[in-house]
Amino acid sequence: MRFVGGDGREVAPRLTHAEGAVGLARRMVAALRATGREVPGWLAVVADEGAETTAEATFATACFWEGEGALGALPGVTGSAAGFQGGREVVRLELDPAKTSREAVERAARGLGYAPAGDGRFAPSAADDKYHLRHSPLRFVPMTPLQRTRVNAALARAGDVDAWLSPRQRALRDAIARRPDGGLPEQLDVGRDGLAAAWARVGETFSERKTD
Repeated sequence: MRFVGGDGREVAPRLTHAEGAVGLARRMVAALRATGREVPGWLAVVADEGAETTAEATFATACFWEGEGALGALPGVTGSAAGFQGGREVVRLELDPAKTSREAVERAARGLGYAPAGDGRFAPSAADDKYHLRHSPLRFVPMTPLQRTRVNAALARAGDVDAWLSPRQRALRDAIARRPDGGLPEQLDVGRDGLAAAWARVGETFSERKTD
């Protein structure tokens, strides 16, 4: 696949079949920037998904629901999880070293009132992870892991989530609002490679509703 501008010149490297959806998103971002166009937030998130190398940092929180919401919005964070370490509520972050450093994230976290938790065994708490998203109708919308982190952070601040949602995701959210009893499955554990299957299940559910 090639990416060309209005004059027919290539504006981003050619995409190979092996690069998949993330590779496509990265080429689209490069092409938009090369032609001076705005990059939608949701497309930038997909392009940042699955950084080749990641680092981790864990922070102590008085409440990991609010901690994950605040820390998940920091630049360079590619994932977040709520859990326990040494009997304390903590939030573990995944970082993209190409976009940030552990030191930069620690400085930002301290500014928000969260200190590094130090070494220890992290025990995830599935029931508390992505708390704000988990208690929102958006939990029925298939998203990438990084999208869930960003949307959860936006919900924690009562912010606008539309920047992180594709047109298809926004359309599903609106459909859910029109019929909240639609029987859709929660999509909180969908991995990047499971999005196609998740959307297929959504389609099947809507098809079944039409025949009811």
